[in-house]
Amino acid sequence: MGQRRRNTDGWPSRARSPPRSLAAVLNRLRAQLKLPERLSACGVEGKELTAALDGLAEAAQADLCAPSNPRPAAAEDLKSLLRELA
Repeated sequence: MGQRRRNTDGWPSRARSPPRSLAAVLNRLRAQLKLPERLSACGVEGKELTAALDGLAEAAQADLCAPSNPRPAAAEDLKSLLRELA
């Protein structure tokens, strides 16, 4: 009774939407693995992050996996994401 039925595509049958469900699944996985929610919990200080943003965004765009992203990520998008995770 505790498990929800799944559709043939693997999503819970009462899923709000696949992206929201995916985010929830990833958050549960992060918690189960005892991974921190924020970069600050890993010892990354705001000043360090700010100083490294340009290089991190450049490295992310140069990564071999970047072309396979479902959505192109501009440098500013990547920097914004990193700031949110700080």
